[in-house]
Amino acid sequence: MLRFVVSVVTAANMLFLAGCDEYQSGERSLSVLIVSGTDHAEPCRTARFVVTSHAANCDPSFRYVMDWGDSTASTSDLHSTGDTWVIKHPWRYPGRYEVSATAKFDSNYSPVSVNPSVHQTVVVWSDSYPIIDSAQLQMQQSPAALLALAHNLGGDSTRLAVAWGDGRSETTAFQTSPCRFSLTHIFVAHGDMKVVLRALGQSGTASAPETLTASIDTIGEVAWYKKGFFSGSPAVVGDVVYVVGQDGLYGLRDASTVYFVQGVFIGQPSVSSSTLHGYIGSQAGHLCAFTQALAPVWQYPAQESTPLGYWGPAAVNGNVLYVPCSNDSVYCLVDSGTSVTRRAAFAAAQVEAVVLDAAGNVYFCADSGYLYRLTADMSLVWRKQLLPSGRVFGPVIGADGTIYCTSDSNRVFAVNPDEGTAQWSALLNAPSYRPVLGADGLYICSSNGYLSKLGLNTGAVVWAKTGPSFASSAPVLVAGGYLYVQTEDDRLYCLTQASGDSVWVCNCAGYLPHGRARLPADISSPTVDADGNVYVVGTEAVYKIAANSPLDASAPWPKWQHDLYNTGYVGGGR
Repeated sequence: MLRFVVSVVTAANMLFLAGCDEYQSGERSLSVLIVSGTDHAEPCRTARFVVTSHAANCDPSFRYVMDWGDSTASTSDLHSTGDTWVIKHPWRYPGRYEVSATAKFDSNYSPVSVNPSVHQTVVVWSDSYPIIDSAQLQMQQSPAALLALAHNLGGDSTRLAVAWGDGRSETTAFQTSPCRFSLTHIFVAHGDMKVVLRALGQSGTASAPETLTASIDTIGEVAWYKKGFFSGSPAVVGDVVYVVGQDGLYGLRDASTVYFVQGVFIGQPSVSSSTLHGYIGSQAGHLCAFTQALAPVWQYPAQESTPLGYWGPAAVNGNVLYVPCSNDSVYCLVDSGTSVTRRAAFAAAQVEAVVLDAAGNVYFCADSGYLYRLTADMSLVWRKQLLPSGRVFGPVIGADGTIYCTSDSNRVFAVNPDEGTAQWSALLNAPSYRPVLGADGLYICSSNGYLSKLGLNTGAVVWAKTGPSFASSAPVLVAGGYLYVQTEDDRLYCLTQASGDSVWVCNCAGYLPHGRARLPADISSPTVDADGNVYVVGTEAVYKIAANSPLDASAPWPKWQHDLYNTGYVGGGR
C-alpha cells in the first residue's frame, strides 16, 4: 500500500479544509492511498486500481484524480474521507508509465489540488507487439524523405502510419517483420510540423508513437516581387532569374536587380549550359548573346548588317542554336564563345518554338497545319500535314520519342517520330496551347479557361478543371505529383497531377500595394528554381512564390521549353 500525507497549518487551512464539520487547533491532514493496482499490464488490456483516503481533524468533500502517465487523467465524483474509488484504464502502447493519485477539494473557493501525489510505476509490454527501431526525416531537398525501421516481437506483419503534421496522413501496406519503410512527402503547410509515426501490427496492436519535427518555410505565399512591366517566360540559372522587362533584360535575385542590359527585347530568354550564354532577340531584329552578367557577346546578324526579322526563343544543344525568325526561316547557328557563325537555314512559316530530341533532330510546327522534322544539320526528314488549315502548336517530346501537338482547331495529336504518322488525335472543346508532358498524361490549357489531363495511349480526357479561368500558357509539373498553373486573374494554383484537385492558391497581385492586377495578354508560363520556388510574370511585377517542389524528374517534358534554361532540348539541364 502506498500513502502520502499532506499537512496544512496556519490560516490557509480555511481554504483547503472548507467543508470540515468543525475547526480544531493543531495539525489537520489528508492522506490518499492506492489500495491496489497492477505494476504490469498488456497493451489495450484494462488495468484495475482501487484508491482510498484518510483525513485528520476534518471531513472534507473532494474528488480523486488519477494521472495515467499517458497524457490522460480520470477524475471521480465527490467523495468523503474513507470512501474508495475503483477505476480501470487501458494503455494502448508499450512503455513505462508513472501513475499518480491525488485529490482535489470541492468547495465554494477555487479548487485547489493537493500535492505531492502518490505514485506507482506500470510497465506495459507484450511479446507480440510492433516497435519502431529508428526513424529519420531528410529535409535537404523536396520531397522530404522518411526512412523508418521497425520489427514485431511476435513476427506479425507490420505497416507504418504517418501523420505528417500538415493535415495529411498516409498508411503503408503491410510488410513482413523486420520492416523497412521509405516514404516521401511534399509539405503543403509551413512552420514546425510534428510528424507522428506508429507501427501497426496486423493483429491490431500498435507501437508507441514516434515524433519527428520538420521545419517548413512559408509555402504558397509571395516571398518577394519586383515591380515593373515584364513579359515572357523566365530562364533560371542558379539563384538568378532572367526576365524581359519593358526597358531591358533583367537578372533578378531576391527582388534586387543584380544584372541589367538596356534595350527592347522580344520573347523569352534561353541559356546554354555549355557556353553559359543567354540568347534573346531584340526589337531591332538581331539575335543577341550575353554573359551571365548580361555583358554583350555577339549579335546575329552583325550590327552593321540588315536585320532579318524578329527572333523567337532559341532551342539549345551545347553551343548549337536553332532559332525561328519572322522571315519564315529557322536558323542553325554555332556559338564559338566570342562570335557566331551560321551553319544552315530552313525556310518554313513556323509557329512558337523549335524543340530538339535526344539525337539532336529538330521539330517545329507551322501556321499552315504542318509538323516538320529536320536532321541536326537542317535537312528535311519529313513534313506532315496534321490539319487542312489552321495553326499547330507545340510540339513536345515524350520519353519514347512520340511527338505531341495541340492546335487552334481544338485537336490534340500524338505523332510517330519515325514516319510522322498520327498515332491518335483527340478533340477538346476549345483551342488549346502548348502542352507539358508527365509520366502518365498530357496537360493542356485551353482558351475556354480549362486545364485538362489526357491519357497518353488514346488521348482520352482523365480530368478537366477550371479555376476560375486558367491562362493560355503551359503549366509546370513538379515533384511530389503536383503542378502549377496561372489564371487570367493573376493567381497561381497548385494542383495534384493525379486528379487536378487544388492544394493551395496564391493571389500574386494581392501582395501589391494597390491589390489585384491582370496578367498581360501574352501570358507567360510560370517556372521554378532548383529549390522548388515558383516565379510568375504578371502585368506589373515578377513574383517569387515560396514552395519546395523542383521540376518533376519523372516528367519527360515538365514545363515550357523543357527545363530551367528554356533549351527546348530533351537532354537540356534542369
